[in-house]
Amino acid sequence: MSHSSRTGLATLAGVTVGAVVAVLMIVGGGVARRATPKPKPEATTEFIEAFQRSLSATFVSKADYTRVLDSGRALESATFIAQRPPDRIQRQFGGITGTVAGRQIMCSTTLDGQFHCGPAAPAADPNSALTTQTENLQSYFAPPALYRVVKGDPGCFELTQVRALPLAPYGSAATMCFDDVTGAIRYLEQHLEGAVDTFNATEIRPFATDQDFSLAQDNIYDSTSGGERADVGLPTTTSSPGTDPTDGATATTGG
Repeated sequence: MSHSSRTGLATLAGVTVGAVVAVLMIVGGGVARRATPKPKPEATTEFIEAFQRSLSATFVSKADYTRVLDSGRALESATFIAQRPPDRIQRQFGGITGTVAGRQIMCSTTLDGQFHCGPAAPAADPNSALTTQTENLQSYFAPPALYRVVKGDPGCFELTQVRALPLAPYGSAATMCFDDVTGAIRYLEQHLEGAVDTFNATEIRPFATDQDFSLAQDNIYDSTSGGERADVGLPTTTSSPGTDPTDGATATTGG
C-alpha cells in the first residue's frame, strides 16, 4: 500500500472516530438535559389565593381519608364535608365537627357505639375567624418562611418545609389540589412525623342543602383499620381541608 493511501485511510479513520465521538457527546448531552428536571415555578401567591377561595366556597365533598403509620398500620375513614359559609361540618372517624347556625359542633361515637353531641358553644365571629385563618396562612410564607410552595400538576401545589419547627401544620411536605369548579380541596397528602395522611375526594358538588348539615349519626363515616371498624375515636391530628391552616395535622403520631 502506498504512503498516500495509508495517509488517506488514517485521515478517514480519524474523521470517523471524531464524528462518532461528536455524536455521542451530542446524544449524551441531550440525555443529560432531558434527565435534569426543569425547576418548578414558585407559586406562593397562587396557592394563597386558591386556599382563600376554598375557605369561602360553598360545596359538599365526599372523600376517602387514610392515615398510614410508620409501623405500616393504616387507619381509614370515609369523610363528608358540607360547607356553606359560615356553616361547615365534617363527618369523619365516627364524629362530627364544625359550626352550624353560629354554634360549635362536636359529636362523637363512644366505644360501645353510642353517638353523642356535646353542648354547642357559641362559634367565633365568622369575619374575624376568616381574618385569622388568612393571617395564619400568610405567616407560613413570610420571612423567615416555614414553607416553600411550587406548582405541581394542574390545580395542585407542592409544599416543602424549609425552616425547622416542631409539629409544622402541614408536616415536612404536602401536596394540595383544588377543584376547578368549586374551589374545594380535592386532594391532600401530608408527610407528618410518624405517618402519612391522604385525603382524596371522590365526589364534589357546588351546593349544600339544609339536610347536609344534619347532625344525625351515619355509620358510613366510622373509622376502620385493616378493613374492620376501629374504635380509635376522632384523631386530634386529622386533616381538615379548607379550614384554618392551624387545624391541620400537628401532633406526633405513634405507631
